[in-house]
Amino acid sequence: MKRGAKTERKAQAARSAPRTGNDRPLPAKRPGTSVARAARTNRPAAALANSVAESQQIAAATVVWVKRSRYNPLRQLTPEYLSRVIDYWNNGYLRDFSLMADAIKRRDPVINVSLRKREKGVARHGFEVLLREGLEGAQKARAEQHQEILNYFFNNLTVTHVLEQDVNGGFRLLVEQMMSAIGERYAVHEIVWKPTVDPITNQPRLTAQLIFVPVWFFEATTGKLRFIRQYIGSVMGEEMVDDQWLVTVGDGLMEPLSVAYLFKHAALEAWTAFGERFGTPGIQGKTAAAKDSPAWNDFADAVARFGQEWATITSQDATIELIEAKGSAGTLPFPELIEKMDKAIATICRGADLSTMSSGRGMMGRGASLQGDETELLEEDDAMLISESLK
Repeated sequence: MKRGAKTERKAQAARSAPRTGNDRPLPAKRPGTSVARAARTNRPAAALANSVAESQQIAAATVVWVKRSRYNPLRQLTPEYLSRVIDYWNNGYLRDFSLMADAIKRRDPVINVSLRKREKGVARHGFEVLLREGLEGAQKARAEQHQEILNYFFNNLTVTHVLEQDVNGGFRLLVEQMMSAIGERYAVHEIVWKPTVDPITNQPRLTAQLIFVPVWFFEATTGKLRFIRQYIGSVMGEEMVDDQWLVTVGDGLMEPLSVAYLFKHAALEAWTAFGERFGTPGIQGKTAAAKDSPAWNDFADAVARFGQEWATITSQDATIELIEAKGSAGTLPFPELIEKMDKAIATICRGADLSTMSSGRGMMGRGASLQGDETELLEEDDAMLISESLK
C-alpha cells in the first residue's frame, strides 16, 4: 500500500520518500530540517559555505593508528572470552565485541553471505521523492519546490568509509552501510555538509558527504550512543551533536550469530584435528629380526619409505600393516553440528535458511516454502528502518 509523504513543515511541504520496492514506497523521510532550511535560503553559495563548517571528527593520525594497530580478535575466541565481551557490549562498552563481530562477519562465509544479502536487499531499490496527496495551490507549489531540493540532496550526496577511504558511492552505498546495523546494532555516519549551486537552476543547494564510522569508535554506557574522540587510551565518549551524525539502530544480530559461530568454529577445529590425527592410517611393521640388527634397521627404513611412497619389498617373515581408527566419517558428530549452525545462521539473518540449504535433512531443513514470505517481510521492515532513520 502506497503512502504519501507527510509535509515537512506543518503540512506545507513534502518530505523525501525513498521507495524500496516497485509498489511499496517508504514513509516520507528527510535528512533533517537543517538541510531543507539551508537549501531554501536566498543567501548566495559563498555565504552558505562560510556558515556550514566542514567537520572532521576523526583525525588522520587516529585513522593511521587504528589501521596499523588492528589485531585478529578471533585468535583468543573461547566461550569465556565471548561471554565476557558480550557482557561488556550489553553494559555499553562496545569496542571489544564490535571488533570481534566485524572479524566474524568477514571470516565466516555463511554469515558474510547471509548478512550481505540482507544489506543489499534494501540498498538495490533506490529512492523516490513523493508529494502528499491532496495538496493544492500554494501548498502544492511549495511541496514541488521541496521535492526538487530533496531530490538534489539525495542524488548528489557522497558516501565513504573513515578507515577505507577508497570506498566511494552515493545513496545505494549509504543504505547498504546503514543496513550494517542489522548485524552490529549501530551504524554511524559523520555528516559533512556540502553547500553548492544547482548547475541547472543556478539556485543554492545543500548536499553532504556521509562518512561511515565503525561501532568501536563509540560507547553507550549512558543509554545513548557517544563518540570516543580520544580513541587511544580512553573508553568514555562525549555527546554527539544531532546535525553532525546520522545514527541507525538495528537488530544487532551479531550477538546470537557470534554464539553460533563459536560452536561451529569449535566443531571445525575438532574435525580438523581428527582428520590430521586419523585421516591417514598408522603403519606398523612386524619382523622376526633382532632389534638393531642389520635386518631390523633395513626393515625400519622400508617401513619409513612405505609411509611416503606406499611401495616396498619385504621378506616373507616381515609384514607391514595399516592401523585405522574405528568407525567411519558418517558416525562423527562434527558435520551435523556444523550444518545445524550454518542453517541457524542463515535463519537468523534471513528469516529462513538459504535456498541451497533448503533440501537439508532434519527439522531445520523443513519449511523452506515459507522462505520467500519471510524474506519479503524482513525486507519491508528493513526499508522502514532506513526510512525512519533518514527523517
